[in-house]
Amino acid sequence: MQLIDKKALRDARGAVAHASAIIIALAVAMTMPTGLEIALRSIVQGRDAFARTLRLADLEVRLLAEDVRNLPAWTTCPELTMWNRAY
Repeated sequence: MQLIDKKALRDARGAVAHASAIIIALAVAMTMPTGLEIALRSIVQGRDAFARTLRLADLEVRLLAEDVRNLPAWTTCPELTMWNRAY
């Protein structure tokens, strides 16, 4: 082979390697949001399953000590099955 052919082949291999690196980088960049979405969905589903298994409440209410006298009678609310009072 002539010297010019060797240089042309070397340049062609370099261009292929460069194009391959760009394609791989783009593929990783395009799949990264998908992986993040799957990870976040898994975390949310795990949290929801944990809360469902332990029958945890969806809402937590914290009241200041001065608001205690203004509280309604929680035991008369039919939606509440249990009433906890923490001091």
